[in-house]
Amino acid sequence: MAEQIFIRLNPDSEDVDWWVLDAQGHRRGGIGHGRLDALANRAHGRRALVIVPSSCITFTEVRLPVRSRRRWAEAIPFVLEDLLATDVEELHFAHGEPNPAGLLPVAIVDRNRMADWMAALEASGIRPDVLWPDIVLVPWIPGRWSLAREKNRITLRWGREQGCTLEDPLAEAVFKRLWAASPADSRPREIVFYGAADDPFLLNIRSEPGREMVTWTLGEPSASEEASRGPVTGFNLLQGAWAPGHHRQETWTRWKPSVFLAAGWAGLLALYLLVRVVQVNGEERLWHTRLHQAFHSALPGQPYVSPRAQIEQVLRQGGDRSRRTREFMAFLAHASDERSPAIRMVSLHYGPAGLLMHLTSPSRVLTESYLHALARTTRLRPSQVHWLVKSGRVQAFIQYRLGHKSP
Repeated sequence: MAEQIFIRLNPDSEDVDWWVLDAQGHRRGGIGHGRLDALANRAHGRRALVIVPSSCITFTEVRLPVRSRRRWAEAIPFVLEDLLATDVEELHFAHGEPNPAGLLPVAIVDRNRMADWMAALEASGIRPDVLWPDIVLVPWIPGRWSLAREKNRITLRWGREQGCTLEDPLAEAVFKRLWAASPADSRPREIVFYGAADDPFLLNIRSEPGREMVTWTLGEPSASEEASRGPVTGFNLLQGAWAPGHHRQETWTRWKPSVFLAAGWAGLLALYLLVRVVQVNGEERLWHTRLHQAFHSALPGQPYVSPRAQIEQVLRQGGDRSRRTREFMAFLAHASDERSPAIRMVSLHYGPAGLLMHLTSPSRVLTESYLHALARTTRLRPSQVHWLVKSGRVQAFIQYRLGHKSP
């Protein structure tokens, strides 16, 4: 476990209290005091647990009509809306884990207050991993209440995630009302007070009638000292809009449709290109097959190793060959050089009548351009060209008369 730094924001001062726990959960040194903006270096590399005043937080419990945990955050404001004097849009809600009675503990804090805390931490270079109410600094054991004196306030904790802060001089009156409102079977048999034995608050509430059966115990004088000896428990206020990674999730939610649309378009484009590559490769293989057949028709018995080099060699030795043969060899040598990938050779026939070539292409202009380029390199011009449009492609049947002087 990484080292942890606890930072407690005080309600009455800009100074903060802080202490550090090592990887084994033991406190290193004492409790420090100072300005928040001076803790950035101490917090670097450590898990930051920030504790905020419970006097700014309202604690309650609700029974939700939904069981899905993912919908709790959405349901809480609607369940509490009629019980709150403030518009729920101005409040931040955080919840803990359901207790054995099936009630869900909820903490309510003003959104502006929450924003102020987060802004102060960010301005000081601190990114909190946890934001706890300071009632978690008061040690608590199930079945008992814990009270802690700190300056002019009393912090009361009666549940794992339940409690409140009682301000003097109304602390006694508020405690009496809380005691009276609690069902008799849920009142504690023991109350632990963290403070001085002669504290007026303690002396007055102990003497109240009806509390003779309660065992009163004195705890450590300082609640912070007690809690700082090990990790504290309690629900994290960093939920909803302040949850870690929430902004990344919002960004992803906003851009997700565009990302999926772009990915789908890229996938379709990749599929189209793959199909075209397969088609072009097939046409290329067919083209070479036709040339291979024509080569063996012109040079029977010759191995088909490097047709262009072989044909050029024959052309260089063309003195003892007929004009017809030389023209055919020149045609074979240059036919593939001038051809566009969009032009497909369907067939190539060589016989006594000359050379008959069948081409197909997207347009007549493209085929004519190919024939002109081929004529420039081979000095052969078609004797006849027949055009036909079929299935959206232009079919061209070109006949060459070999051995005759071109016009």
